[in-house]
Amino acid sequence: MKSIITDIATYLGNQLSETVYIDTFPAPTGELVMVRVDPGQMVENRYIDGSRQGVFNFSVYARSMSSEWAYEKLIDAAEALDMGTIGNDMEIIIDAVNQPCIVGQAENGEYTYTASFRLEYHTEV
Repeated sequence: MKSIITDIATYLGNQLSETVYIDTFPAPTGELVMVRVDPGQMVENRYIDGSRQGVFNFSVYARSMSSEWAYEKLIDAAEALDMGTIGNDMEIIIDAVNQPCIVGQAENGEYTYTASFRLEYHTEV
């Protein structure tokens, strides 16, 4: 699963022309984008032929002094995640779970927004 989220971060970074971080923002301030797997149960079925099928939720976060920048970055991320493959051997389906919404505003005035997604994957051997 970690490699899937890494691939998602790399893909989003290329599509958004931003560095997309994994699990945490690396700096206390700035216009930043991050992805992380949501807490909860991940389901993965492993088959006798070596193929796998699984489902998990993840979220994309955007932080900026501009609420418009953060919101629009997540709208762009949702459009970019409307895809069918990662790499050569994995088929994925990503569904938006919610629209971008505000997480909060920090004391320094920065806004953090998030959008959640459900990812289903299938690998062949």
